[in-house]
Amino acid sequence: MSTFDYLIDHARRNVWCSPEQDFQVIFAPQKISPINGSRSTIEVLWTQIPLPTNNDWYHVYQVGEITPELLGLQDKKSVWMPASRQCNDNLLIIDLYVRNGLQFPRFDCYFLMTRDGNVLLAVKEQPKIADLNVEPLYVRFYSNAYFNRPDYDAAVDGIQVVGRKIANSDQQYALQRQWRDSKLRKGATYAFVNGYRVQDINPTTVKVGDNVEFVWDSSIKCVLELPVKDLPVFLSTLDNKQKYLVHYPGAQVGGDIIDYRDDLDFWLLLRTNENIFSGVYYHKNKEDAVRMMSHRDYSLVVPYVLAYTNSVPGWTDASKLTLQIHIREAGFKRPLINEHHRIKELYKLSDEDLVKAMIGTDSTVSVWTAASLESSAYPAIMRNVGGDITRQMVQDAYGYNAISKLIADTPQPYTPSENWVELPVGLRSNSTIYEYDKDGVLLDWYQHTSGRYYPPRDANCRLIEGIVGLGGPALTTQYNTSDTMLDPAVNYRFYVCNIWNGVPDGKWVDVTGNDDYYIVQDNAVLWKVDQTKYYTAIKNDSEFLAYDLILDYRDGILRFTVNVDEVRTDGVLYPDKAEIPFGAFDIWLNGRPLIQDLDYFINGWPEICIVNKEYLVDGTAQRISLRGTGFCNADMTQPAPAEFGFVNHGLLSQNNRFDIRDDKVIRIVVDGGVYERSVLEFSEEHSGVTLALAGVRNGAPYQIQDLIVPLQGLTDEDTYSLRAKSLVVDKEISDYMTLKLPQPTFDNPNPIPQLYAIYSPFTSKLMYDLYQGILKTDDVEGQYSDVYVKQKLAPYEWLLAYEPTYRDMDWEYVSVHPHNLFTEVTLNVYAYRLMLRAIKLYLNDKVDITKFIKIETGFEHETPDHPHPYRVLP
Repeated sequence: MSTFDYLIDHARRNVWCSPEQDFQVIFAPQKISPINGSRSTIEVLWTQIPLPTNNDWYHVYQVGEITPELLGLQDKKSVWMPASRQCNDNLLIIDLYVRNGLQFPRFDCYFLMTRDGNVLLAVKEQPKIADLNVEPLYVRFYSNAYFNRPDYDAAVDGIQVVGRKIANSDQQYALQRQWRDSKLRKGATYAFVNGYRVQDINPTTVKVGDNVEFVWDSSIKCVLELPVKDLPVFLSTLDNKQKYLVHYPGAQVGGDIIDYRDDLDFWLLLRTNENIFSGVYYHKNKEDAVRMMSHRDYSLVVPYVLAYTNSVPGWTDASKLTLQIHIREAGFKRPLINEHHRIKELYKLSDEDLVKAMIGTDSTVSVWTAASLESSAYPAIMRNVGGDITRQMVQDAYGYNAISKLIADTPQPYTPSENWVELPVGLRSNSTIYEYDKDGVLLDWYQHTSGRYYPPRDANCRLIEGIVGLGGPALTTQYNTSDTMLDPAVNYRFYVCNIWNGVPDGKWVDVTGNDDYYIVQDNAVLWKVDQTKYYTAIKNDSEFLAYDLILDYRDGILRFTVNVDEVRTDGVLYPDKAEIPFGAFDIWLNGRPLIQDLDYFINGWPEICIVNKEYLVDGTAQRISLRGTGFCNADMTQPAPAEFGFVNHGLLSQNNRFDIRDDKVIRIVVDGGVYERSVLEFSEEHSGVTLALAGVRNGAPYQIQDLIVPLQGLTDEDTYSLRAKSLVVDKEISDYMTLKLPQPTFDNPNPIPQLYAIYSPFTSKLMYDLYQGILKTDDVEGQYSDVYVKQKLAPYEWLLAYEPTYRDMDWEYVSVHPHNLFTEVTLNVYAYRLMLRAIKLYLNDKVDITKFIKIETGFEHETPDHPHPYRVLP
């Protein structure tokens, strides 16, 4: 099965409601009896057929030559069988009605199958209901697939239709008792008197001579009522009609699943008081009569509703009506999935705000308007006939976020007793797996070329993180080629830089999509530029950069250049600096994931300086792991992480903004560990994340990244342009939800047990050089000016580009140390004073050295003949 077949199959199993499964058929049968009907017999194709009873008048219809099983009927030839019995015996709902929704009693309607396969319908004349000489009759057959589910219980489930024409009071009371007993059973029971729905069967509603009937259906899981006057109205762009928005408040019975329209019946009621109403069936003769808008929101056509007020005797004002809804259990439980319109986020609002968002009263969220939801691909897949779901439908319905989470969600917990982790479909081939221990510390990483299951290598592994593509030190970027063929399943970016004196200047420009530079024909790239003047590069995301290195602190700083092995024009594979930035760049220090602009800084890609002090190990050797994935922004900058901050009152994301993350592939780093989202509680009331995991301290830093998942041919659209559409929706929703669901406020203090330690590379380098005698102090033993300090320390000013004290940091949580060591360092008094002057002059006194550096005891006795000896740093 291809990956995209997997997505279509997912849509079939989780969105498509298989309308055919319930064998729901609505049709207007052809009348074959004469005006005023027939009595005793009816002639059909030169054959006289006796009618169900001798002395009653019937209107007879031809259903046609159709297999009775397709309608749910029993195949019993030449026998008139009441529709009520067909319902009871076959777990079938049959509605026989006219345009104004009045129903004919099933016990007085009969089906017969002739010996030549013709299905006939005989309806006893009911002048109190309708004149079938002028009114067309409609018949609906509905077999709920719920009764085929494994949890169907014949002892408590079923359908029963009971009715009769009341001849006397005894019959009246007997039927009343049956009705009340039925109402105690599972499901719901609803009643009719002379074609009208009624609330109760009692002496007030039933008189001698009335046709009375009730239907018990165990599959009805809830009955709801909404005043029509309270239903908001919107203009449907799908059908170009005014429609009512039908949203009911409160929780959904059965959880967040699709309650499909085929499994719902709508009734229009006119209430006399709380206990008395008369009602009619709001039929679905037309396709647009009821539309899905979400998993549990619907639209009804306003003119169709108003038509009932013109056709039901005594009804004149639709605003006085009540809409009653019967919602049934379905054959398949389709869950509410992640999809492009973010209905899950919509349902985090209060009912009042939800409706306002859908009507657009105070919302600018375009995808939440009623018209947008109704016309979206999500309900289009639900109602699709035959399950003929296309690639475009799934792409439009799901969007980038849902697709990426479905195919490559990560990370995943690992339990050693299970021996393996089942990977999402997008990680089962040509992926790279990172293994972490119980604290989220990186153990190692491995390429995974194929296999549904991944067996972790390290016995301490408790979490894996899967990345699409093969990670390694080499990339397949193609430089200055003229014969490049593109793989349709891979994303590409195109770059150029100038060539001066035969050498590329490395100042790359993204020209992706610019026809002035190149064209693509039959998946072949044809460069239009003069490749003696422009150096070209074609980068793809089938692989990503990943390697480890060992660095030391011999000079007081941990600075390095990001390198990559690439084939250049001369055809040789060799390491060189990675000139083109990545979309995401991750660093681990001794297995601990670092946070950019806190633990390390980038000054002019690809030069990096690590300033973290929390995760250093004793000695000088430090293990650094690097990972560069995806494409940078079009302006050659690296996208910023989605969120960064510090744990506040036990919460992440205390940033006064509602952040959308439920449908995304996200990477959460907290206090030097990678965490799987299930160990965190995502609140629906505010934008915070409650830390459910013990051991994460208050005040610790965190970062949440949106991982970009290459869709690798799943969609017709480029991964990044499809993602850009999702980002627009995310921002609209996040802006709106921030107003509606503000984060909590706290009156109590926010206790921080310890500040997060980083160090100043500027002061650290000074300290090392002063200690080791590289930077002499014989010229600063007396008085000297700030100007002289700047002259003396000018060779160190390049380090200020990596200086954390120059950054906008929350100093309530962070402490900047003067060096990377965990021991106190001793300097002579002149070196000590020079450092104080440098910190005041360059760093605005933001680094305190008093707890980390001390003055050598007795240093005041130094003479030119007996200088203080320098020692090797601890």
